[in-house]
Amino acid sequence: MSQALRGIKTKSKKTGVSAARRRMSPEERRAQLLACAIEVFATRGIRRAGHGDVAKVAGCAVSTVFLYFPTREELVDAVLDEIEAFYASIARTVHSDEIDAQAVLLAHSRQFRESIDSHPEHALVLLNWAANVRSRVWPRYMEMMESSVRTHRRTIERGIAEGASDHRLREYVNSAPPSRVRRRPCRSGFPANDQRSAIADA
Repeated sequence: MSQALRGIKTKSKKTGVSAARRRMSPEERRAQLLACAIEVFATRGIRRAGHGDVAKVAGCAVSTVFLYFPTREELVDAVLDEIEAFYASIARTVHSDEIDAQAVLLAHSRQFRESIDSHPEHALVLLNWAANVRSRVWPRYMEMMESSVRTHRRTIERGIAEGASDHRLREYVNSAPPSRVRRRPCRSGFPANDQRSAIADA
């Protein structure tokens, strides 16, 4: 897997209090707070996560989180920027015109599955984002999905133009397994705190 897919780890032991014990540059602090925010959004959901939750995980004052993300909208947008960029990086890595179209589609499916293991918090935020149909973030989610569809369509059309049979392209669709991310129900409607137990192999 490419270095772009490894990204920022979001375990609290790496992004929280231990990281705060040394003096960080503004760029490092923002990256740390953003990683903690992704962890919080994965457990509490987009609607419930806030500056105080991020500060608790990061081991810093709430005012510090507000310094880097002055409003809740900016905090939400920063998290979704990271989620969108993460999945876009997967597409950029594999959708090359120099590679057989079917191989590209299979590689995209494979790397997406691997990303669930390497970045489970990103997958959980993505699932919660998809459920926020009445939120202001919903149109942005749809735009991201439409962009993904366009990327796949271009690759499929290229494969057909290059002579790949419909049968071979159907093999790609049939090979895609169901998602391995399952969300445990809880009273709040958001993922439970032990979200890792909700991620299992199909």
